[in-house]
Amino acid sequence: MGGMLRIVGIAFIWLVALIGWMVLGAVTERRETESSTRLEDGVQSLWGGPQTQDAPQLTFSWETQEYVQRTEVQNGVERSVNELVKTWKNKAMLPERSHIDVDLRSELRRKGLVWYSLYDVMFSARYAYQHVEALPGILAVRFVFPDPNAIYDGFRFIVNGKDYAASLDAADGSITAQLPVAKGESLDIRVAYKSRGLDQWRYRPATSVARLSNF
Repeated sequence: MGGMLRIVGIAFIWLVALIGWMVLGAVTERRETESSTRLEDGVQSLWGGPQTQDAPQLTFSWETQEYVQRTEVQNGVERSVNELVKTWKNKAMLPERSHIDVDLRSELRRKGLVWYSLYDVMFSARYAYQHVEALPGILAVRFVFPDPNAIYDGFRFIVNGKDYAASLDAADGSITAQLPVAKGESLDIRVAYKSRGLDQWRYRPATSVARLSNF
């Protein structure tokens, strides 16, 4: 009987110790996760987060005239009227040629007991656009920054020799140049900056399925 009690006592002590270690492990893991998340937020506020750089968005707009049917009442009589109105139409365009130069350099940093994969990036791109549409119009060239909270040194946004960097809309995190274009006209678009981020840097030439040329 005494031997059985000893076995039961040992099993009870082992079970209590097992539960205690499990609770301690769960608490430690939770605290480590909370600490890592808090530290990562601090690192991102100082260094920046992951970045995905999109190619400039090109939108061609042209004015056209269309007949619109409407109903009006004159002297109590309702009649249909065809009115010629001016409207604007939009069409998404793609660059004819894209040359992308990216220099990524790893900057591993430790915060507390955690190492973070930080990097410096130098981005330089040159795009060519050839207007093949028959109608003249306005081409909007919109460049969106990969991270609105990051720091960008030496930023340049040059279209046909004119730098539009000063017209940055900080609230939107983008910059847009609008230029008149006619058939056969070409545009030279250049973008460059220095920045830094966390974990990963990506380049996305199109936001959906698209046919790229001279990339």
